[in-house]
Amino acid sequence: MDKDEKQLERIQNEDQVEKPFEHKAVKFRFPEMERSGLIVAEIKKLRMEYDGTVLFDGADFIIERGEKIAIIGPNECGKSTLLRSLMGIEQPTAGEIKLGEHRVVPNYFEQNQAEVLDLKKKTVLQTIVNAAEDWRLNDIKGLLGRCN
Repeated sequence: MDKDEKQLERIQNEDQVEKPFEHKAVKFRFPEMERSGLIVAEIKKLRMEYDGTVLFDGADFIIERGEKIAIIGPNECGKSTLLRSLMGIEQPTAGEIKLGEHRVVPNYFEQNQAEVLDLKKKTVLQTIVNAAEDWRLNDIKGLLGRCN
């Protein structure tokens, strides 16, 4: 037995220390979108009632391209309802919601995803494939792999 074989046998017989598992950072980016028109959304005299309770009344604001907004307030004050109204999921009691006409692509991430996803009928992969119709399957699998 030569020197290399002896060294290999010695290494195999020793208790080896396993390298600790390290979480890799999740890296992905959203695809670049084309520039929208100046007005992204315009709200006029918006009123929303829920089960007879007025959540907001007379809301007026304009969101312009490039602006970043935060909708803050206590629980049950209508923040999610306002966003669902902007998406067209819920209809306001009164007032007007107008989305910009030029390349405005509204989207909304439901705060309680368990209520919206049907993981008993669809796998995570099927859910993403349905949502990202213009993505290639390999790109979706790569994204899911990066998210573990």
